[in-house]
Amino acid sequence: MLAVWLIRGGVSLTMIVFGLNEMANPNAWLQYIPESLRRSSPIAPATSMRLHALGNIAFGLFLIAGNFHPLIAAWVAIIWWVSILPFAFKVKWDIGMRDLTIVAALAALISLLNIK
Repeated sequence: MLAVWLIRGGVSLTMIVFGLNEMANPNAWLQYIPESLRRSSPIAPATSMRLHALGNIAFGLFLIAGNFHPLIAAWVAIIWWVSILPFAFKVKWDIGMRDLTIVAALAALISLLNIK
């Protein structure tokens, strides 16, 4: 179904590109980590962002990887995006709205995959 591939491809591309950008420039993304989490973490903030970048890349690849468990991949991706959604809204409302749209697309993907 074309809609399934469009959603999977679009969200995957976003995750992979964001992950690559986070990996190359982690300091630009530090604003999304609350100060209290930065202070309490034993990991350097830039390292935390690079780990997050690896998650973005890995989950983005998992979501687009052929027919390899697409429903599980969609659930993993939506949980990932929902977990960062409050931080996006806290930094800037329009970034939160963008991420909310991605969450809605993933919810639609899960619905489409359940129809099969």
